[in-house]
Amino acid sequence: MPHLYDGPFDAITQDGKVLILKWKPETASMETKQFFESMVRLGELTIEADVHGILIDILDFRHKPTADVMAFREEHVIPIYKQT
Repeated sequence: MPHLYDGPFDAITQDGKVLILKWKPETASMETKQFFESMVRLGELTIEADVHGILIDILDFRHKPTADVMAFREEHVIPIYKQT
């Protein structure tokens, strides 16, 4: 599987027409801004890779999302997914 992104908190690979986001244990120290950046990155890669699905592996996800995550997602991430 080709790695599309491998950062300090997550890695994104592609398996056919599916993107796979794997969160890393380092998400325990992730700031909210970094979490937002990861959500946008996944959306943008979904468009670039022309995939039909996304699989998110949360087994090692340790970040504690803040209350504003859903508002950010609705405003910045959902519009990206609607482009696919």
